[in-house]
Amino acid sequence: MKIARHFWIILLLAGMFMLQDCQNDGTGKVGGEIQLTVSDSTAYKGPAIVFAATEYNFGRVYEGEIVGWYFKYKNLGTDKLLVYNVTASCGCTVPEFSKEPLAPGMEGEIKVVFDTNGRSGNQQKSVNVETNGQPGTTELRITAEVLKK
Repeated sequence: MKIARHFWIILLLAGMFMLQDCQNDGTGKVGGEIQLTVSDSTAYKGPAIVFAATEYNFGRVYEGEIVGWYFKYKNLGTDKLLVYNVTASCGCTVPEFSKEPLAPGMEGEIKVVFDTNGRSGNQQKSVNVETNGQPGTTELRITAEVLKK
């Protein structure tokens, strides 16, 4: 029952992240910091990963463009978080991440680069993030409408 309560707390906090106003400076990088304060009474026991957002839409891009996005996350747990594997659904999508342990309360990011070469129309790609925390696996998604040159 305790785990279920913590799950809902983390889910609620993730929803708060998604409501945060992020600024895109045109480079594909999320602007601003993740603003969240978690007291010890609401922190998950053990490592816990919460993303500011798990989806990003590049909108309309032209075939041949290479675009990227940084998915920000925070360790809301009480132990070090380890992101040990990040895999993409397609060779056109390349994730970059740090394998260094992340202390409780600290933030990290996963860069996802999408190469539109040879693609056209609506595109949806996914990236699976595996951690030693809760949840063990998170799916990130990127979408774009790729226009012919």
